[in-house]
Amino acid sequence: MDQKRTKKEDTTIDSRPTREGRTSIAVACCQLAEPIRDPKGTKRIEAMFRRAVDAKARLVVFPELFCVAERPHPKQGYAPFAQSLRQAARVACDWARRFGLWIVWGSVLERPRRPPRDKPHLVYNTSVVADPFGRIAAVYRKRRLFRAALPQGRYDEGRFFLAGRRAVRFTLDGWCFGMSVCFDLRFPSLYQTDRKNGAHAFVVPSAFTRQTGAAHWEVLVRARAIENQCYVIAPNMAGDDPYGRPRYGHSVIVDPWGRVLAQASEGKKDTVLTATLNIEKINEARQSVMMA
Repeated sequence: MDQKRTKKEDTTIDSRPTREGRTSIAVACCQLAEPIRDPKGTKRIEAMFRRAVDAKARLVVFPELFCVAERPHPKQGYAPFAQSLRQAARVACDWARRFGLWIVWGSVLERPRRPPRDKPHLVYNTSVVADPFGRIAAVYRKRRLFRAALPQGRYDEGRFFLAGRRAVRFTLDGWCFGMSVCFDLRFPSLYQTDRKNGAHAFVVPSAFTRQTGAAHWEVLVRARAIENQCYVIAPNMAGDDPYGRPRYGHSVIVDPWGRVLAQASEGKKDTVLTATLNIEKINEARQSVMMA
């Protein structure tokens, strides 16, 4: 993984392409009706990959924390379930090598190398990209931690997670993808930074609640696409979270003009959306409305 530092306030990581760029690329966006408890050998995961392969997808994107079914411990939080980055990414790398795909493995519970002394239970909510050779190609740690007081319950991710600090992009077949996770979607500056640094598309693994999703999910995804004139691939968890609170589903792929190319329902079954991204659509949007 090639690392590149820019300005101090915008530290980025880029994975460089190993072959000539493509004018179009097929992608798959996976929605899960419930968490995967055994990602190593589950037939659910394999079925989704086979659907992606049938659609000739090069990139497969999963939702936020889709392999986490446990409630955090009252005092230790998610620390008992967290792993080192290499351990947490191993399953994703194995699947990527097996199917010859690029994978955004939603996000995982990553144990920090040096936990804060006063809060040793905190972990990272980390999105990992695996390449077709089974290597870790990019790592993004969620920057914005969800806090909300809703009728269905209170949320405070700062009790369990450390916030990441870096903007991260990865490149495959000449396409540059900006990375983010869920609550990041509400903060445009991350996406604007990625656009300025060459992003063609954004991946947004998520687990929006039913209440916030119904009001804001599609609006936010389309807004990030429109204002940056980029594609957005946004898989969202369906079903209930570990506390029994409903999540929204409605995973979606949006083009640079804000058009919805594919969308799931709230869903009681796993769903794989597919779409083909085309560089000409990006050029068309940016030449029609000059924003940079």
